[in-house]
Amino acid sequence: MSKRVNHLKSLFRTLVAALVLAPGATAADQVTLTYGPFERHIPTTSLEIYAQEHQVDEHLAPYLRSLTPERQQNLHQLLTTRLDIGVVSLSQMLYSPMGEVLLRRLGELVQTEGRQNGLYGLRSALVIAAASPEGLTLLNVMRQFPTSTLRINLAGVFALVQTAVHLIHQTEVAIAAIQQQAVIEIAAAAPLPASDLDLTQPGPVPWHQATWSLNDPSRQRQIVADLYLPQTPHATVPVVVISHGFVSDRHSFEDLAQHLASHGFAVATLDHPGSNRQYLDDLLQGYTTDTIDPQEFVHRPQDISFLLDVWQERQHLIPGVATVNLNQVGIIGLSLGGYTGLVAAGAQLNQAQLTATCINTYPNINLSVALQCQALRSTMPTASLQDPRIKAVFAINPITSSLLGADGLGSVQVPVMMVAGSNDIIAPALPEQIQPFMALPTAHNYLVLLQGGNHTYSRPHELFGQLSGPDPDLARQYFKALGLAFFKTHVAENSSYKRFLQARYAHTLSREPLPLSLVQFLPSPLAQALTE
Repeated sequence: MSKRVNHLKSLFRTLVAALVLAPGATAADQVTLTYGPFERHIPTTSLEIYAQEHQVDEHLAPYLRSLTPERQQNLHQLLTTRLDIGVVSLSQMLYSPMGEVLLRRLGELVQTEGRQNGLYGLRSALVIAAASPEGLTLLNVMRQFPTSTLRINLAGVFALVQTAVHLIHQTEVAIAAIQQQAVIEIAAAAPLPASDLDLTQPGPVPWHQATWSLNDPSRQRQIVADLYLPQTPHATVPVVVISHGFVSDRHSFEDLAQHLASHGFAVATLDHPGSNRQYLDDLLQGYTTDTIDPQEFVHRPQDISFLLDVWQERQHLIPGVATVNLNQVGIIGLSLGGYTGLVAAGAQLNQAQLTATCINTYPNINLSVALQCQALRSTMPTASLQDPRIKAVFAINPITSSLLGADGLGSVQVPVMMVAGSNDIIAPALPEQIQPFMALPTAHNYLVLLQGGNHTYSRPHELFGQLSGPDPDLARQYFKALGLAFFKTHVAENSSYKRFLQARYAHTLSREPLPLSLVQFLPSPLAQALTE
């Protein structure tokens, strides 16, 4: 099995070990394991001896006899695997709104003696263990857990492990198919000129930055936007809007905004006030208690349309810059921002899909589902949120599986470039990007795979920077080149850039440690394989 699969399995098993099998430490007496109608009470010391020495005492032996050899092996792996993750990154994840929702769901499997949700004990044990010299191991979490007795639903635990292994296998099948398809498309493509443009380099156009603070009284919503405006007053230029991810902000892709502006696009980056960095700060300081404002799933696409409306009214007030063509607009969005762009381009919120996914209270190994399910608490719009000015969407690691599903994505009639990171632990590539890509109806779509890519592509010092994969700066270079080619072709309608939207060009960009693949088509046998 590949190193990537082993890494993901190690990650998942360690998290399950820490979050699900952690018994009390300083006052540790026992853990109560439930499996269907059966219960067993096992002293903490029995688990410690089994984990450290692989020895089975009289307390643990009756339980192990009820498990198959495979499940016995799984149990020992869960007890002994270590996860190397910094305490700051872990704390940021666990104290984020999405992390809290996840822990609350895991707490349905890990309960106190009084059958209360184990959320707070799980979180404190993980953070303290990660901060200690021993690091994040199960035995260390056991020492830190503040409850003396836990009730563990083993049927749910093993179902979770089985689901994870199945997802990993299917993801490997999909990645192999993408790479094989890329080889086919490379062979069929015409060679690129040796002296071709380097799309990662800044363009020749000077630009001016302006910041707008906007008030939408109809929604009682304050929106701040940064504009990057080409200083070509006698030209008319197309527009790109950048929508940030959950609990991020308008600065997260300012380098990409500046790059596009230097190539002649007017670019706007905006803050979505109910799901930006400030909202996270307010949550952590106790100014709000809601994980996310449920209406944010509706407000975000409306923010895009509101910004474009105001821009149309104000553009004559900005001297010395290009006239913008607000009927030719592209969107870039990361994660929840990717969802935002797809909905603004015509994707439909899928309440039936959401209900079917979210009715299950057990944790889902797809961490983004915890966030997506919050949309059920929103007032779903009766009309489409589509803005006809949107002509193309560059969706980076979007969350789509429950919010939109295949039916919701079937309404998108503009070109889409979908980016997936193979090691994304927040929005796994297979359910959130690869399978959704196959549901897009138009012919001008592109699937980009970053082998080893994670979720945010932020710098290490930025919020959730540890979730960015091995080389976020390289990833951002990819986005500059591919985003420029994509929007020049499908928003600026400059057909000379279409030659860059192919597997061969992506292959020339590709570098270790983040190999890049781009395909325009996935073979139908893959869809069948992913349903087996």
